Amino acid sequence: MSLEHHGLLFLRRDKNCPVALFERTPRYSAGKPDILGVTAAGYLYEIEVKRSLSDFKANGSKRHIMNRDYWEASQNPVEREHLKIYPKFYWFLVPPILAPKIMESIPQWAGLLVPNNYNLSEVVTAPVNPYSKKLSVKQCLKLGNLMANQIWSLSTIIDRCGCEEYSDGPGMAAFI
Repeated sequence: MSLEHHGLLFLRRDKNCPVALFERTPRYSAGKPDILGVTAAGYLYEIEVKRSLSDFKANGSKRHIMNRDYWEASQNPVEREHLKIYPKFYWFLVPPILAPKIMESIPQWAGLLVPNNYNLSEVVTAPVNPYSKKLSVKQCLKLGNLMANQIWSLSTIIDRCGCEEYSDGPGMAAFI
């Protein structure tokens, strides 16, 4: 099972997110998420998949990550208000071999997930972002529209390929 599928299942089963998307999602949080979950209450949960140490280190140089580090460290309440654009929970999802190498480098605002068989272990618990803002009704509708487009796109690709083995497999429809 791929890391992305592990992440989708984690959000659906363990975190009770009725909506879980991957990669081709809009920029509802500060960056472009690998896996995005939306709770019934309208909060975002984000998982960033990292497959190598260099990939993880490169993530730290992204502007939205540097900004979040700055705003998290700020004592100014006005600057901390910027944290409302970030998800309520944020995790890094890495292969088991990579986890010990990055344990000391996980930002204080993120958790760490590692696959074990068909589940994920939360090696570092993700703290709650108390400033996280709920999605508006308009944003939820836009997300629903994008989900429908993803399902349509995947079913079109499956039909075009004539891939019967994927028609009953864990496509996007299985996660909705």
